[in-house]
Amino acid sequence: MTDVRILGAFLTMVLAIYSGVQSYRIAAAGAVQQIPQLQGDGGGGLVFAVLCLIGAMVLLKRPLIATWILAVATVLVAFVGLSFGDPAMYWWSGITLVLTVYTFMQHRLLKRQQNDRYGLHSKSDRKEKRNRATSGA
Repeated sequence: MTDVRILGAFLTMVLAIYSGVQSYRIAAAGAVQQIPQLQGDGGGGLVFAVLCLIGAMVLLKRPLIATWILAVATVLVAFVGLSFGDPAMYWWSGITLVLTVYTFMQHRLLKRQQNDRYGLHSKSDRKEKRNRATSGA
């Protein structure tokens, strides 16, 4: 299970580094050329990259929290893409959405493994077990 989390964290970090470098270049070009749209677009991309880095680090320990961080990053980058009309942001939003679903599935698999290991099951299983115990008495 840890290999799957490491893969998710690695992919998220690659996206964060790539988008961070590209956003920094866009923001720097906007600052040099005095173009506020490029500055805003690059700044939004940098915030997105930082959120992705945080999500990648948290993913190794807490996949559900990383899912929420990546969901916020997805909404943020989609909003930045809509605000500044940057098609690259739409791609990043789609990729981050896929990574968000991936981290949520990791959380679900981890919970299922823990429940199986410690004998914990869903509420319906517990109710069924309780009903069998009371009807047999």
